[in-house]
Amino acid sequence: MIDAGILQQFPVTTTASSTMATTADVSSNNEKQELANLDTVLDAIARCATAPELALLYMKMTGSKKHVVKTNLMAAIRKVAKTQRRIDGSRIPVAQLMQEIWLESYPLAEKKSSDVMVLRMTPATQDLILRMHRLFYVVSTPPFNATSMVPPQLEDVGEEITGTEDKCVVGGANAAPVRKVEDKATVKWQMRSWEQFYTEIEKMESLDDLVLASRGCLQTFLKWMKAAAYSTSGIPIYFYKCNAGYHLVRVLHTAVGLYEKMRKYQIATLLLNELLAAPYLERKRGYWWDRLALNLEHLKCADQARDTCANALKDPHVLAADRIALERRLHRLQRREYDEQKYRVESLIDC
Repeated sequence: MIDAGILQQFPVTTTASSTMATTADVSSNNEKQELANLDTVLDAIARCATAPELALLYMKMTGSKKHVVKTNLMAAIRKVAKTQRRIDGSRIPVAQLMQEIWLESYPLAEKKSSDVMVLRMTPATQDLILRMHRLFYVVSTPPFNATSMVPPQLEDVGEEITGTEDKCVVGGANAAPVRKVEDKATVKWQMRSWEQFYTEIEKMESLDDLVLASRGCLQTFLKWMKAAAYSTSGIPIYFYKCNAGYHLVRVLHTAVGLYEKMRKYQIATLLLNELLAAPYLERKRGYWWDRLALNLEHLKCADQARDTCANALKDPHVLAADRIALERRLHRLQRREYDEQKYRVESLIDC
């Protein structure tokens, strides 16, 4: 694949590390190419190297140790590689040093200095894979149900086409006109759908209109799922975006944050309940439960907030990090309830 030009080998030796960088021999174009090669090397190191490996690389480059987070360590390596040079005027061979570190750290049976440790796709290959990826999602956009791909407006037309095609099998002369009728009907339905979409969008004058329309679409879509016995349980996670319900839930998820900033907690609570009832974005369920409990606290509904936290901890889709936050909130609410009860008892005793 390297010989075919699909993959590129990690640049162990380049003009950036082996050529003398004197002003008499290197032109401005070579300097730009040198910096471009260096950026490629540093980008590959940032993507592939771990924090301990970056620490070793920094020590090989400067002779000093630096124990910081990976982001700051990579920034320091970039600064040294671009600003400092060796005694002979050449740049520090960052790629060669990184290759040595990888060879020393990986437990290979027979290690050679020419072993390829990191590969990079060429820009043409990246563009090709990206095009294939987009094309695949375009093809997979309709729901995973063959019957749902036929628009309701074309059911009568489909019956006419089917009957005409049966006649065409015998006669064979009217096949082309039938196909034209089907294509025209399909295009007409698609154009009418887009026109209706843009017309409805132009009618929306506020966030409330958008949220109201999105809620109606989501409820209709969920009813269709129930009627068609359509489930998302067997669909791979990378297919979730190929679904209208996913994007409608994303719209409502964004709207919740906006309503909370406007302190419209009742509307945010209503939307959160609808989001929790939808089978999408399961990784967000813990966040939704936590925001719902917080909004109920703002609305002075402590009992409902405690029940919300308890129900959230029973949800199997809640992530561990969100579960910790919910447990803390539940503990705080229970402690507050205990303090209030204790205060009431003390007040009655004093009376």
